Amino acid sequence: MGCCGVTVFFNVPINEALEGLNLSDDATRARWTGTCLPRWTFWNTVRTLACGVPALLPLFGLPWMTRPQTAAFQVGAR
Repeated sequence: MGCCGVTVFFNVPINEALEGLNLSDDATRARWTGTCLPRWTFWNTVRTLACGVPALLPLFGLPWMTRPQTAAFQVGAR
């Protein structure tokens, strides 16, 4: 959800704002490097983390899931 949300609410509007601009114009380049690029980079980093952290979480759970369970924690043990 984080990846899609960031894309829809932040990255796409930046793309749409730049879509109709003349790319050879110096003012467009200045706007891109001064305003859009830092915002794009920040939200792209957030999007990467929103995808990467959930993907890595199962790796942290693997050692816990593969260790032997004691009798007190087995299902149905009293």
